[in-house]
Amino acid sequence: MDVSFNELKKLIKQYFQLFTVVSLLTGCTSLSLINVIPEIESPTMQGNNGRIGFELAGVGGKELILVDDPSKRPVVFNKNNLKTSTTVTTRTGLSWYPTNNLAIAGGIQNSSALYLKGKLNVLNSYREDPELGLVYLSINFETTYQQARKSGDTNGVGGATGFPWEGTSQSITGAAGVSVGYQLFKRVVPFLGFSYQQIQTTGNVNQSQSLNGADAGGSYSLGPVDGTTQVIGFGLEYRPKNRFFITPLIQYFDFDWGGNKIKDVTGSIKITYVPL
Repeated sequence: MDVSFNELKKLIKQYFQLFTVVSLLTGCTSLSLINVIPEIESPTMQGNNGRIGFELAGVGGKELILVDDPSKRPVVFNKNNLKTSTTVTTRTGLSWYPTNNLAIAGGIQNSSALYLKGKLNVLNSYREDPELGLVYLSINFETTYQQARKSGDTNGVGGATGFPWEGTSQSITGAAGVSVGYQLFKRVVPFLGFSYQQIQTTGNVNQSQSLNGADAGGSYSLGPVDGTTQVIGFGLEYRPKNRFFITPLIQYFDFDWGGNKIKDVTGSIKITYVPL
């Protein structure tokens, strides 16, 4: 490979700086939640014997816009006419490998959510120097919890009669999946996987007295609203150095929230490093 290891690390750092900038550019006056498309895990194991590693990922997802304008009265939730936008989120966490075939990881997602996930190898566990032709099989789970708060006055729609507001939104997800891979080269493992995710979201908007003082405002709630995501993904795990892994992934997903259906393609990239 023409690119040195240090140059590769520099490129990856710049890549994730771009992810972070994109994920922060989400300011608006709507009330929304970010639903991250569940990760298709690589079927290999990156560590063993109680080692602790670090992982950093940029993951595609959908911003679910629950309310277009929380300053309007009455508040109109988009349950029956879901509005979304494509977004990129970042994940930073720790991974723990208590055995040769088990991994547990968790951390922070976009500074406003927590995630926890696990992976169990059921065919061919950790290998320091894997032989070519190995077939890997793993099962995995993932759960996330997110809570967001936002406030504002008007979106310029209601003028002086708009209501100052404060909104909260939260979601909890659970996902399970399976992935299978093949040791094509010493440091390259292509893999396929499937994941199924369940989602539950809620939202609440409290309006204060109107700006012209003529109305006392009100309180409006959404939910819980249930949803599902089915994901098929193709990935490639590349190990340029021992215990340093780069995993790009392409995912096709079928998303259903409150009867609103979306089919789309997204991608992600993850870096995992497990110190010796």
